[in-house]
Amino acid sequence: MDQSAFEDLWRIPDGIRRGYADCRTGQLHYAIFKPERPTQVPLVCCHASPVSWRSWQALMPAIGRDRIVVAFDSPGHGDSSKPAAQPTIQDYAAAIGDTLPSLGLKRFDVIGNHTGSKVGVALALQQPQAVRRLVLISAPFYTGAEVATMKARYAEVALAEDGGHWLRRWNALMSTIGQTVPAEIVHRIFIDTLRGGAEYEWGHHAAFAYQHAENLPKVLQPVLVLNPKDEIHEATKRAETHLRNGTLINLDSSHELVELEPQKFAGTLRDFLDAPAPDIDPSTMVPRPAPAITPARATRARRGYMDMAFGQLHYVQTQPDGTPRGRPVLCLHASPRSARDFGLIPEVLGSDRMVLAPDMPGLGGSDLPSAPMTIDDWADTMLAFLDQLGIRTVDIFGYHTGSVTATALALRAPERVGRLAVISLPLMAAETREAQFNKIAPDLVVAADGSHLSSVWQKKWAYRGGTQTLALFDAFMSDYVRPGPFNYRAYYALFGYPLEARLPDVTQPMLVFNPQDEISDNTRQAMALVRNGRLVEVAPWGYGMLDTHAAEIAAQLRDHFDA
Repeated sequence: MDQSAFEDLWRIPDGIRRGYADCRTGQLHYAIFKPERPTQVPLVCCHASPVSWRSWQALMPAIGRDRIVVAFDSPGHGDSSKPAAQPTIQDYAAAIGDTLPSLGLKRFDVIGNHTGSKVGVALALQQPQAVRRLVLISAPFYTGAEVATMKARYAEVALAEDGGHWLRRWNALMSTIGQTVPAEIVHRIFIDTLRGGAEYEWGHHAAFAYQHAENLPKVLQPVLVLNPKDEIHEATKRAETHLRNGTLINLDSSHELVELEPQKFAGTLRDFLDAPAPDIDPSTMVPRPAPAITPARATRARRGYMDMAFGQLHYVQTQPDGTPRGRPVLCLHASPRSARDFGLIPEVLGSDRMVLAPDMPGLGGSDLPSAPMTIDDWADTMLAFLDQLGIRTVDIFGYHTGSVTATALALRAPERVGRLAVISLPLMAAETREAQFNKIAPDLVVAADGSHLSSVWQKKWAYRGGTQTLALFDAFMSDYVRPGPFNYRAYYALFGYPLEARLPDVTQPMLVFNPQDEISDNTRQAMALVRNGRLVEVAPWGYGMLDTHAAEIAAQLRDHFDA
């Protein structure tokens, strides 16, 4: 696959917008495509495990030219809130059901893939008055032995300090889908699987506990089962004789048919969804009760999107229960990562003041700009972000590249920045920085054996914080590789900014934390250019310290910001 096609995998197609809706497990993340004049019944998409809505992104514009299409992230997947405990398939379906009123979905069709096919069945049974027709990509009728085999195949892989668990998961993907799709597609799917963290296999666990043999025959709505040639092809064939009101079509295509042939697949869907046929009167069907609502994970954080000039900006916001104390705190993350850099800080610091943690354009959950942006562009984006929130003045907490963005913001709008706190200052000589800038280019080469993953893991492992657990480092790395082939753009911003020339002009008080990482010495040298600053050595905390030492750091931030 050439570089252009590889990059297209990471771009979100035009017309797709993302958002959050409240559900029983917290916030449910979704993507929606709305044509100018929808004339057909809306379509709801339920993804396989352990990926996200992005598995539908190629299909959404293709099938959505005349209908609204909504693709959800199941709880704990993608950007949806993580449940407090292992959910069931019925829980996943009920979470989607919770969001329907806020999205205006009263009557719709459903398509589900693998685990999503079971979510679709559960949703059709829980909401028969809403679900008109159902499309299932694979609907395996397992024997007891087959369930045991599948459980063993998808058992959780223990974390390994050398990153070997990444390779084992990569090899498992390659063995199932790597024979029929390019390695670059496998890479994007692999990156998606990392989003679930330690609980990434919860979706599979839920799926193996919910059997089509017991539930699919109870579905009265029209059903189309599409049976691709994959590892559950034979098990899905058995569904044909158990459909009350449906058809099974065996396909020649294998894995990722939605991604590889979206127009062709959309045609197959239209033949079923748009065909004139009698639908079941929903008033004749009795809904199956949804599970009782269990408490969601406690959090004061709310995530959302804001429309900006480049696209949608993703951000996290926390608010205290009472009257906020002091100025809001704007957290600016390192590159090429996201607001997740700040670990528990938004929760802890947000107990007495507003905390805002946006994802920079092209990173985390924010849209990818059409062209690389500079640090000054990022600073201007942050000013526009604050303007839309109606916030005039903030304190800033920056991390690595975020420290540079904080510098630019303090200089571009000094009257709007109270105090600065940063973790590290990536200072370098002008000639060194310019040499690095001139070398920037797309450099991600996906290797079929997964060695590209081992390389990036080992590179960062050398700087792992002394108190960072393996699970925290794994989450850190999943964020690091999330931009895929666009990682380089973050360095375009960093190396293009003359920090050595601009830092001495900053007049706001600056608190500088210096952990033991790859730029510890650079940070100490930078202090000679800081006019009004104080250095705090925090070695060996390093990466992960905003989780493992959040209380201590938040206390120092309060003292500094409130001085």
